Amino acid sequence: MSLKRFSKLTAVVASLLLIITLAVPYLSKSQLKQWLLENGAEQAQIDSLYLNIWTGEFKLQGLAAEAKDQPALKVGYLETELSYQALWDKRLQIKQLKTRDTQLAIRQQAGQWSLGPIKLPPSQSSTTQTQESDWHWGVSALAIENLQLTTQLEQQQSQQLKIE
Repeated sequence: MSLKRFSKLTAVVASLLLIITLAVPYLSKSQLKQWLLENGAEQAQIDSLYLNIWTGEFKLQGLAAEAKDQPALKVGYLETELSYQALWDKRLQIKQLKTRDTQLAIRQQAGQWSLGPIKLPPSQSSTTQTQESDWHWGVSALAIENLQLTTQLEQQQSQQLKIE
């Protein structure tokens, strides 16, 4: 292979990696906003989303999902880092999880679960005995600042937790 051809190939590969690195966060932000709107939010906003697919780092700022007559879902700041190495051992390990200025409302009505205005898809219930998975998960470091969590479950009174 000639030096000129090798240089062109290297430039093409580097350009593709740069495009992937820049496009994934933009597409992720767009898809997350669309998913929120398709699943119950009438208005959805995301100020910024940072995703580094090479290191597993994810940052989200200013997420707000709202709908009429529904509690809002708000995340001021969320940062997490995933360990890719742990995936080889069938572990989903989050190295760190940080959140602040977060408002969550979990509701259950007629078997339907909601997170703020977002209606969560029903779980796939099975009549057969469930098998235990080989996969495990964990969080190494957790930092919570200014969290307001409200729960309203069937057959229970509404509960509220505040962490400042």
